[in-house]
Amino acid sequence: MLNWLHPLHGGEAFGLTGRLLALVAGILPTILFTTGFMRWSRRRNNSERRTLAKFAGPNERPRGT
Repeated sequence: MLNWLHPLHGGEAFGLTGRLLALVAGILPTILFTTGFMRWSRRRNNSERRTLAKFAGPNERPRGT
């Protein structure tokens, strides 16, 4: 069992398929973080625009539009 720990961790145990699976599993958290941050940022900007539009006078336009 101990001899299998390193090959399983690096994906060497299952050949090219295992290595590709290890690659995808390693890159996936970065992709999920990036897309999550982009969605959060976009939602935050939209809510700020709505708040500014609510309190703007009739002749004022909110910033960013």
